[in-house]
Amino acid sequence: MTVEEQERRVLQEALVNTLGPRPADTLMHYLPPVGWADVATKHDLDVLEEKLGLRIDSLRMEFNAELAGVHAKVGTGLAGLHTKIDTGLADVHTKIDTGLADVHTKIDTGLADVRIEIAGVRTELYRAMTQQTWRIIGSFVAAQGLLFTALKLF
Repeated sequence: MTVEEQERRVLQEALVNTLGPRPADTLMHYLPPVGWADVATKHDLDVLEEKLGLRIDSLRMEFNAELAGVHAKVGTGLAGLHTKIDTGLADVHTKIDTGLADVHTKIDTGLADVRIEIAGVRTELYRAMTQQTWRIIGSFVAAQGLLFTALKLF
């Protein structure tokens, strides 16, 4: 046992003899378990409060500085991301425009080929109808000639 513990034990026994066990225990309960030099005073607490306040302020400034750095990095990252997205969208837009122009060219070429085919069919049809018409006229003339000759013979 240390001297302080022995002194507390002696004090408690004296209080028990003088006041009785219950009041002695109550009084010992309110005494600090260490010496009075180890008990913090209001002044000690005020000094501690000031030190803690300064430390908290320092930590707050560090935190705010780091947060500002993170905010700057996020802002830079987002700006870069926006640039990449804009560039990518411009590339896609260009590819779509080029693709559509190719499709329009193919359609126009296809339509021109169809028009040429139609013109060719129209020409062939006109020739065939003209020939057919002349054949029919020739057949009517021949039939009239035969009919006229047959009528003369009878």
